[in-house]
Amino acid sequence: IDKIDTTAKVVFMGHSFGGATALTAAQREPSMASCVIAHEPAVDWSPDDTRRALHPDEKLEDSKHVYTGGLGGYVDDDDNGDEKQEVKKTFTAIDNMENSLQSAFNQSDDKVPSSSSKNHDPKSVHDLDLLFLYSNEWYDKNWGSSHIMECMHKRGELGLKGGVSDFGVISNAHHPEFSDINMLLPTWMSRAIGLAGSRNPVDSAQEIGARTLAFINAVRKQT
Repeated sequence: IDKIDTTAKVVFMGHSFGGATALTAAQREPSMASCVIAHEPAVDWSPDDTRRALHPDEKLEDSKHVYTGGLGGYVDDDDNGDEKQEVKKTFTAIDNMENSLQSAFNQSDDKVPSSSSKNHDPKSVHDLDLLFLYSNEWYDKNWGSSHIMECMHKRGELGLKGGVSDFGVISNAHHPEFSDINMLLPTWMSRAIGLAGSRNPVDSAQEIGARTLAFINAVRKQT
C-alpha cells in the first residue's frame, strides 16, 4: 500500500464483473477516483450498497423504469433462505477484506488529497463522471441496467451534474468483444461459438477503445 502513488486520482475501469467492481470501489471510495468507466457492468452482482446508490429513486422519478434489486433482489431485504445467507457471508468476507486494506492504507504516509480544494467533494458514485458502454447484445436484453443508465443519461441524471458522463451502445457487438478473447481466437471460431457476430471483433475493439479514450480526455480537460 505504501508504494502506491495516491497523490493523483485514478480512473476506475472494468468489464462485466470488473465493471461492477469498479462501480463498487467508486461508491465506497469516491474521493480516490477521477471517473468510472463501466464496460457492460454485471450490475446485479454488485453489493446492495452499490446497487442502491446507482439506482436512486429520485433519478428515475416519473420514468417507466424501476429497479428493485435486479435478478436476485437486494440481499438485505430478505434474511430467509440458505442461498441468500451464503451470499451475505460472501459480501461480509469482501467487506472485511476491504476494511483490512483500508486500515493498512490509513496507516501509510501517503493519503488521498482532499478534493474540497476543487470545490468538489464526491460522496457517491453519481458524484463522479461515468461512462457506460454496452454491446447491442446486452442492450437488447436490458442486461446490466442498460436501459436505466440510458434513461438517466437522457434526463441529465447520470453521474456528476454538469460533467461529461456518457452512455453508448456498440452496434453488432457481443459481450466478450469488450475483452481480448476474440483477439486470441480466429474470427470464424468466435462466431461459431457465439462470442462474436457479423461485425469484425477488431472493429468493435477499436470503437470501444476510441470512445473510452475520448471520455478520459474529456474528463481530463475539466480538471
